[in-house]
Amino acid sequence: MRFIDFGVKAFERNLSNIIFTCKAKNVKILLSTAPICEEKINWTQKSRQVMSSVIKKCRDVIYKLTSIYDVPLVDNASLIPMDETTLHNESHLTDKGGDILAKNLYKEITRLGFIK
Repeated sequence: MRFIDFGVKAFERNLSNIIFTCKAKNVKILLSTAPICEEKINWTQKSRQVMSSVIKKCRDVIYKLTSIYDVPLVDNASLIPMDETTLHNESHLTDKGGDILAKNLYKEITRLGFIK
């Protein structure tokens, strides 16, 4: 578990540095979560407990940093239905899933004025 905590802390530190650098250089930034259907992953019971925790912790890092640094977020993990019409497997999107993701991102990018 210490290795997992180390990895999550490294993820948070790296993402914080990316956000800080973008803001310092006046680069527009938008973060997104990814849909992951854990039920489709062929994990052992023990690895499911560990990895499910990692996925949640990493998402929590994203939610926390977008709040702290006032960075817009498209929460595709909650916006894209997790079923066979949108996911080929645990994390790879079908054409329909990709279309939903693209529309979600485009909507936010245009709302923020990143593109016209």
